[in-house]
Amino acid sequence: MNMRINQEAEIATIKERNIALSLSDADFRRLWEIAEKAGMTAGGLLASFVGDLVGGTYTNGSDERMYAQSWYERCGFSCTAPKTFLLYLLKTGDIDGFVEAYREMEGMRLELAECGDQEEKDYIEFLENEIEELQSGTKEIFSSFLTWCGDEAHGNYDDEIKKVLTWYYNIKAASGGSGALGAPEDCGRLADDGDLPLF
Repeated sequence: MNMRINQEAEIATIKERNIALSLSDADFRRLWEIAEKAGMTAGGLLASFVGDLVGGTYTNGSDERMYAQSWYERCGFSCTAPKTFLLYLLKTGDIDGFVEAYREMEGMRLELAECGDQEEKDYIEFLENEIEELQSGTKEIFSSFLTWCGDEAHGNYDDEIKKVLTWYYNIKAASGGSGALGAPEDCGRLADDGDLPLF
């Protein structure tokens, strides 16, 4: 997908988003005042800044993107973030691929569990081999995460995976179900606590 087509696809998803901000009354008014001075709404001003910060669908230019990123880095937000598997996947850009692989693996496990005695042996072996290969891949990525963590504290495999899936599902739900893995109603197996869709 070339850049123009990709931008057109992103533009098609533009809609109002609700994100709660904790502001004092004074800062809330200052935000509206500074937006009005630019002939903008407060939401429009924040959306414009977000575009520069994330290098988004629309930006105000390369310099604006550079300064927004410099602001983010200078504030040191990411320096204080704990090392989690979610953070590792976001830094490496592997989160969509990992969740897709995990989803596929869990789907095959469900299918294997439902296979009866009449199922062809070859197909059962195929599922087992595919599950083993996918599990090996996810474990390899998690092993790289452990190396990245070094001596710093981290959760175990199951806890870290649950954090990743919780974050990913929440993003899908907040965006109205759009995303790499489809709508929330496509979710299959539940986590052990019975309330967290894994995919």
